[in-house]
Amino acid sequence: MQNKIPCFSSLVIFLLLFSATQVNAAIYKCPGKNGESAYQEKPCKKGQEVVDRALKPSLEQQARSHLRNAKMYLKLADVYEKEGRQRKENKRISAENERKCQKAKDDLQYWETQSRHNYTFVERNYDLERVEQAKQKARKACSDLSIK
Repeated sequence: MQNKIPCFSSLVIFLLLFSATQVNAAIYKCPGKNGESAYQEKPCKKGQEVVDRALKPSLEQQARSHLRNAKMYLKLADVYEKEGRQRKENKRISAENERKCQKAKDDLQYWETQSRHNYTFVERNYDLERVEQAKQKARKACSDLSIK
């Protein structure tokens, strides 16, 4: 039974784990000799405690800080609102461009079909011109969407 911890060792470990006491000692920063600060366990005489301004800002400093934060949040809200409006406008423009592209493709398909059904030379030439115009219009309308 070499692998088992002896009873005495487990008792010592138990006592070490649960015998630690919590230390609650308050430390006070008081004015000392020659204008230096002194740290002590006892409270300073009334009205003599040194307040570290970096740790405890005045009410005015706190109010200014809150005001700066509020202004910053308002600016952020404006930025988010503008971005939202811009996204909505971009989405609208994109949908409009897609509609124009689809209409141009439909027109192109119509004139290509129309040109196949004409039997006279004049009508066929007119329809072929219309097909070329429709192709150019479709290329122009669909170029923004990178659809050819």
